Amino acid sequence: MCNGIDDDCDGTVDDNAGTAYYPDLDGDGYGADDALVLSCTPVPGLITTGGDCNDSDPVVNPLGTERCNGLDDDCDGTVDEDCVLVDVKVFLEGPYDPSTGLMDDGLRALGLVPTTEPYTGLGYVHVGGGGETTTPVVLAASGPDAVVDWVVLELRLDVDPTIVVASRCALLQRDGDVVDTDGINPVSLSTSPGDRFIAVRHRNHLGVMTAVPFVVSNSALEVDLRTALEETFGIGSRRSISGTFPAMALWMGDVNGDDDIRYTGPQNDRDPVLFIIGGSVPTNTVSGYFPEDVNLDGTVKYTGPRNDRDPILQSVGGSVPTNVKEGSVP
Repeated sequence: MCNGIDDDCDGTVDDNAGTAYYPDLDGDGYGADDALVLSCTPVPGLITTGGDCNDSDPVVNPLGTERCNGLDDDCDGTVDEDCVLVDVKVFLEGPYDPSTGLMDDGLRALGLVPTTEPYTGLGYVHVGGGGETTTPVVLAASGPDAVVDWVVLELRLDVDPTIVVASRCALLQRDGDVVDTDGINPVSLSTSPGDRFIAVRHRNHLGVMTAVPFVVSNSALEVDLRTALEETFGIGSRRSISGTFPAMALWMGDVNGDDDIRYTGPQNDRDPVLFIIGGSVPTNTVSGYFPEDVNLDGTVKYTGPRNDRDPILQSVGGSVPTNVKEGSVP
C-alpha cells in the first residue's frame, strides 16, 4: 500500500501499489492496459482510464462505434458485431446526364463539397450516425468515382418502416455508387443484422426507399436503385429519365427539405431560389453550396439556361404549377 513502508519486506517501499496510470498515445481519453504504471502519486502526462485496445487509433476505444472493418472498434473482444454493410447505387435527377450515364460533379470540381456532412446543420435527426467527415484527398478524385455530393442512408424497421434504426451520411459518386467516407468501401452502419428497409435521402431531392425489406449483415448487400428492376416504396417514387443511358433517379426540387415539391403556395420550393439571389433581380446568380442549387452545378439561377426554377416546375408536372409532388418515404 502507499504508506512509505516496505509492507511485504522485499526491500522496496510502496512497490506494486497505488493508482494505475496509462499513456494515452492517440488522445482519445483511454490508455492501453498493457502500458499501465502503478504510482502512489499522479504521473504527469498519464491518465487513469484504461481499456484502449488500440492506442494508435483515436476512434478505437471502449466507447467506439463498431464498424464492419475487421477490427474490434469498441474494445469488447468481438470483431464486427452490431454493424452491417450496404452497397447502394442511386442517381440524382439534378446532375444526371443521360448522354453519359453519369452525374456531373460540378460541386466537387469547384471545391464546394464540404469535408463534413451537411445534414446535421440542415436539421436532420441522425440515428447512430452524424458528423461524418471525409478528406480533401477523397474529394480530389476525378472520373466515374468522383464525388457528386453527400447523401444519407437509412435502415428502417421491417415491421414499421416509419422507424429509422440506423442512419449514416455517405458519399455519392458520379456512377451512382454510395460509398463510405473513405471513398472506396460500402457504407458501414451501426446496428444489428436483420431485415431492414433501405432508404436514401438527399438535401434537395425527394428520398426513396426500397419496396421490401432486405437482409442486412456484415457482408455487403447490393441494392441498385438506378434501375426499374429494383422496386421502390410508393407510386412514382423515382423519375424515369430517357436518353442514351436511361435511368431511374431521385426527383429534384425539394429545396426546403420538407419531403414534397411545390412550385406555388405556402412552403413552395421556388421562392427560396429567388430569395437567395437577392429577391428583386431575377437575373442575379449566386455561387456556392446551397440547397437552392437544384441541378448541383454550383450556381443558383432563377432564369436563363440551366436555371434552378424550371426543374421545380418540371417535377410537379410542367403545366399545372399548383400541383404537388409528394415524397414517398414514410
